[in-house]
Amino acid sequence: MKFSSKPKPRFTWNARRNCWIDRSGRSVTDKRRRRSPTLTLRDRAIQMLSTAQSRARTSGQEPELSQEQWLASLEHFGWACAYCTLRFDDTPRSFSLDHVVPMSLGGKTAAANCVPACTACNMRKARDPRRPDFWTQFPVGAKERVLGWIRAAEGEGQ
Repeated sequence: MKFSSKPKPRFTWNARRNCWIDRSGRSVTDKRRRRSPTLTLRDRAIQMLSTAQSRARTSGQEPELSQEQWLASLEHFGWACAYCTLRFDDTPRSFSLDHVVPMSLGGKTAAANCVPACTACNMRKARDPRRPDFWTQFPVGAKERVLGWIRAAEGEGQ
């Protein structure tokens, strides 16, 4: 029998049942979890930024992206995916802070390199962005939207 050094979490999210479950498999109300039932879209975005900044520090970079810049990026794209324009408030699909040039290829956590993306586009983007056919996997206009934001962010000195 294999033992884990980490204790099992008290509650886990069951996406199929769309609820929190406890260790015994019973659904749990948010009151019992003692957490707010849902975060606003803005709060989720701020949490996401905090995670990205921590990741950058862990990899030895100093993040240049501020909360105001990240929220400006979300406003610029209309709280929608920069690649497919899926609005985040219209769907339960999660969204993420996406590095246009991945950190693994030297991309920084800066306004000109970070855009909002739905999970599907972020996963699709896992291919190397230096490939010539990279942008063909996204809907028409995605490249212009993202490059327009990069130009705007660099022009404002963000």
